[in-house]
Amino acid sequence: MGQMTKLMNGIDSLKDDERNLNNVEEKLQKNFSELNKEFTCLNAELGVLLSEEERNIEEFVKQTQTWILTAKDKIEAFNIGPKDSVSVVSLQRQKNKYGSVAGRMSNASRRSSSSAAHLKQEAEQAALLARAAALKKKQSIEQEVAKLKAEQEQLEIDTEIGAYFAKLKVFKDYDLLLENESECQSGNADICHKKEQKNPSLVEQHSWHNGYDQPLNFNCAPGQSISSIRSEHHNAFEDRRWELGCKDTFRYGTDCFWSPYVNYFDEMFSFECPPHHVITGMSSHHNDNYEDRRWQFYCCRSKCISGVSGHCNSDCLWTTYVNSFDEYFHWTVPPHSVLVGAESYHDDSTEDRRWKYKYCAQKSC
Repeated sequence: MGQMTKLMNGIDSLKDDERNLNNVEEKLQKNFSELNKEFTCLNAELGVLLSEEERNIEEFVKQTQTWILTAKDKIEAFNIGPKDSVSVVSLQRQKNKYGSVAGRMSNASRRSSSSAAHLKQEAEQAALLARAAALKKKQSIEQEVAKLKAEQEQLEIDTEIGAYFAKLKVFKDYDLLLENESECQSGNADICHKKEQKNPSLVEQHSWHNGYDQPLNFNCAPGQSISSIRSEHHNAFEDRRWELGCKDTFRYGTDCFWSPYVNYFDEMFSFECPPHHVITGMSSHHNDNYEDRRWQFYCCRSKCISGVSGHCNSDCLWTTYVNSFDEYFHWTVPPHSVLVGAESYHDDSTEDRRWKYKYCAQKSC
């Protein structure tokens, strides 16, 4: 019985590892079966009832057979051969264990590589779009620079041309003035008079009440009103100079006032003094940016004196325009009439104004 127990313990120790399957089967079928037969025969000869030991042996056999079946299933599942060594089986298990992990890592690696390639493509596309936008902006700037350069060159040429013609006009006017003075001094009055009519700028150079680009501030003497207006335009200065004439109008004192500015630069205006008032003065100043003037007018009327008749305006009329752009003009208030209003509009291309005036007959009232 002791030998049987020793064999059973040895088989139990082998059952700790499925790789001992063949060894367990061999010991169970050969060694254990022989001992079990001897034990059975001995038990029969002696007539000893060892029912508990028999049950233990039967239970051991059942457990071992169950273990053998389980071990075979595991070996088949892991594809472990009976002759596989412990290291081979361990390697196979590690392979089975980490194979799926490696597969997952491989899949993750492929996904990571695909994502990186996609990001790289998007980055390259963004860089191309940025370069295209920068190139477009650069081309736009270059076109603008070229346009400004062309405008600057054109402006320089226009300035040189304007300066040339301005100088040429001055020289021509001076030559005509010398020629006119020479002929007038020689006693040729008819020729002198015709040249004065043809070139009014040569006559009475000292009588202008303002210079080009300079303010105009003019008032008739007390008791007088404006009787004539003479003006000429200069293309280089893009301005006019003015000469105003006066005549006796009021026998007694007057009440007068300056109007506010009647226009802004480049604006059209139409101005009239209040009823029974007369224009006796004008004021203006020039702006080089607008190449135009703002205007004010001085209006007067007879003072109300007890027992003395005053002056009233009647039968008022507007003239047509007395000049064209850039044109010299000389307009005179008709006899027995007074100046009461002015109207004008500006032209940006010629940088000049056209003028017309309102006048009224004057009578005692």
